[in-house]
Amino acid sequence: MKKIKTVVINATGTGMISMAGAFRRIEQEYPGCMELHARTNDDLFDSKMMERFIPRLQAADCVIVILHGGRKSFRFFDRLIEASRNAVVFIQPGDEDETSLSARYSTEYGSDYFNEMARFIRFGGRDNWTNLLRSLIRRFSGEHIPYDPPQKMPCEGIYHPRTGVSATLDEYLDTQGASLKELEDKSIPVIGAWFYQGYYVDGNLEFVDSLVNEIERQGGFPVACFYNRFPDRILNNRDPGWVVENFFQADGKTIIHVLLSCMVFSMRLTLPQYGGVYEKLGVPVLQAITLFTTRRDWEETKRGASPMDVCISAAQPEFDGILITLPVSTRDAAEQDMLTGATLMRNMPVEERIRKIVGLARKWAMLGIKPNAEKRVAVILHNYPPRNDRIGCAAGLDSFESVKNILGRLKEEGYSLERDYASGDDLAREILDGVTAETRWLTPERMARKAVDRIGPEQYRAWHESLPGKNRRHMTDDWGDIPGGLFVHEDEVVVNGVVNGNVYIGIQPPRGFVEQPEKIHDPHLAPGHHYIFHYRWIRDVFKADAVLHIGKHGSLEWLPGKSLALSQECYPDISIMDLPNIYPYIINDPGEGTQAKRRSYACVVDHLIPVMTNADRYEELAEVDTKILEYIQTKSMNPERLPVLQKEIWQLAATHNLHSDIEASEDEALSDFDAFVERLHSYLSEVADTAINDGLHIMGIVPGGERLAELVTQLVRIKNGDVPSLREAIARQWGYDYDNLLQYRGQADPTGRFPTNAVAVTEIHRAALEIVMDVIEGERPLLRMRARRCAE
Repeated sequence: MKKIKTVVINATGTGMISMAGAFRRIEQEYPGCMELHARTNDDLFDSKMMERFIPRLQAADCVIVILHGGRKSFRFFDRLIEASRNAVVFIQPGDEDETSLSARYSTEYGSDYFNEMARFIRFGGRDNWTNLLRSLIRRFSGEHIPYDPPQKMPCEGIYHPRTGVSATLDEYLDTQGASLKELEDKSIPVIGAWFYQGYYVDGNLEFVDSLVNEIERQGGFPVACFYNRFPDRILNNRDPGWVVENFFQADGKTIIHVLLSCMVFSMRLTLPQYGGVYEKLGVPVLQAITLFTTRRDWEETKRGASPMDVCISAAQPEFDGILITLPVSTRDAAEQDMLTGATLMRNMPVEERIRKIVGLARKWAMLGIKPNAEKRVAVILHNYPPRNDRIGCAAGLDSFESVKNILGRLKEEGYSLERDYASGDDLAREILDGVTAETRWLTPERMARKAVDRIGPEQYRAWHESLPGKNRRHMTDDWGDIPGGLFVHEDEVVVNGVVNGNVYIGIQPPRGFVEQPEKIHDPHLAPGHHYIFHYRWIRDVFKADAVLHIGKHGSLEWLPGKSLALSQECYPDISIMDLPNIYPYIINDPGEGTQAKRRSYACVVDHLIPVMTNADRYEELAEVDTKILEYIQTKSMNPERLPVLQKEIWQLAATHNLHSDIEASEDEALSDFDAFVERLHSYLSEVADTAINDGLHIMGIVPGGERLAELVTQLVRIKNGDVPSLREAIARQWGYDYDNLLQYRGQADPTGRFPTNAVAVTEIHRAALEIVMDVIEGERPLLRMRARRCAE
């Protein structure tokens, strides 16, 4: 029998494990009748490697090409096609680009044989690859080699390493000897997980097996399913909504308490019709990161994840509201297949991280099981710099009043609190009466007396010894032997804050030296011993079920370590441990909020910015601007008085140092006073038109009335894509070029309606406020605008 020479080029290597297993089977059935050479991008990583491989392509009878992202997914695509001109070429159709390439270069595109090969590869698995190879032998040898047609693999199912695949939830529960009622009665955390069907088809399940086994080891009940997220007409697979309804719900009720997602990309962006599937589930969803980088790269690099991992496993899932957590696998070369020459890549489990993510998932699950009256919550107030006047500092947020409201809401929801606070100030006074970082006013003895608790040597030594050796050495090098010198009295570590029933309210410990607060962002300085012990106390002594970090931003997410996919040696991971972290964060800083999400596994709850308003003119600025308008009017009505006004305006500007702001000397001003007035008037208008905060936001309180109108007016003063801002729309209706008004504020109004463009801008803003207020009150703003035009 003629030896069939076949080449398989697989850009990503997905399915190569099945292919290699199939070829071993062929070698046993028909020894020596087929020569198969398989390569991936990882194998042909440069032009020299490709040149060495070209003779294989030139001698091949059949070349099978499996791309993943079109022509660009295999860097030597053109050389591949050129070298394969004597072979039967098959390019697996996929997306639009791949189908177009297949139609152009596949030698038998559209034939029955072509379509059969496409189904063999699309269905995947060792059996389908075995039959594909048998079909090639039959075709090129002319021998009557029997083979089975393509067989569809399960596209979705519930998987367990002991019992295999179940097609339904009821069948799965039977295989586990469990019932929904039993799980509910025992308050067992039911932890869902979903992963790609390709992992199941290719037998690439080691990390899934580890996840499932660890869930059981920690006392949870796993429901791990696979499916193919994207619709495929060949596979005829189920959609994500069906998977949720049939695997994670029963009779419309969600049976899982938390979901671990091993899927990449964003549901909302890629399949917007299913964008609400997570809301339908109604449980926390944690991203279990399946890295596309190797274990070595993950361990040794500071970034932790490749740019592609950041995009598909963090940035995109964040659009779905998924909590970004820990890596569960790395992509490593399991072996070099001796028969085909291919590097077989597997998702290898990161066992320690799997233990951590399951523990974290279990804690999130218990928040949905445990009665509110039994839940214990830690509230952490930031303190940067570490002074009393900076306790509770948070961008745009009244932290103490907000915490007072949070505590009130917790009490309404059944959480156990012993006392109420009449105001945020009452809470602040209680905090200040305890231990703070103001070591200038508190001796160690007084700190010890005021402490909410003290941590003894036996406890903190055990905590220190539980840390990785690298971190113990690092912390000792930076801070000396435990327990260090900060917040320590008579060899005991002092804990700040107050306990109110089942709620602890405390201050985040200083990140570094109290005297050098700027080291909050030092990427090399280890946190002090007290910092780590404080968080350990919250979890192990106070026994918090969750932590709330109040407002932007604390120091936890800026501690040394990887930027994403943190390891057990990263200090944010060491500090937050497996505590659910809920982080109210100002909505207008997504960059730093992202840091908190990715490096402290935080559920970020956006809060509103403070009400904003125009700075306006006041006191001396109003006095100067009034005098400028008087000067402009006097030019046409009483020019003889101009020298007097010029002197008055200059003296006022100089007295208030406004001439320095616009960099004008007295000689320059007097040499062309009209130009000076125009510049000064424009400057004062810009200052008055600047949006500023009007107080702080308080969580739980929605702005209303005039304050809401002020805020909305500021929000719509910027255009939204092609939609003009409200002020621009009003300006157009009044016959103005809005950009021209802003650029030449100090010049005369060309319409004559107002003295200057600056006054026009002020009136346009006032009209915008009136319109927004009308909308808030349910009025019709256009009627007011028509009335204004009629009056004019």
